[in-house]
Amino acid sequence: MITFKIDTKTNKILRHLKSHKSLTSMEAFELYRATRLSAIIFRLREEGFDIHMKRIQHAEANFGKYTMPDNDNNRKMIYEYRRFL
Repeated sequence: MITFKIDTKTNKILRHLKSHKSLTSMEAFELYRATRLSAIIFRLREEGFDIHMKRIQHAEANFGKYTMPDNDNNRKMIYEYRRFL
């Protein structure tokens, strides 16, 4: 069971993935001041969310882009924890 409070960075990241479908570490820092996106994603995955990461190779840097597909499992998880969102 998810055990985070209403306005945590974890909750903000989950809301973002739900509405915008993807997020990078740079976006997480710029939007939410979340410096450890991979740790937040790890916790969400442990709770049962299906979150995927695609490695992006860019001229200046390599980074991961996290996506949360709109599948039955994620819809169920979001429904169960909608009170936090």
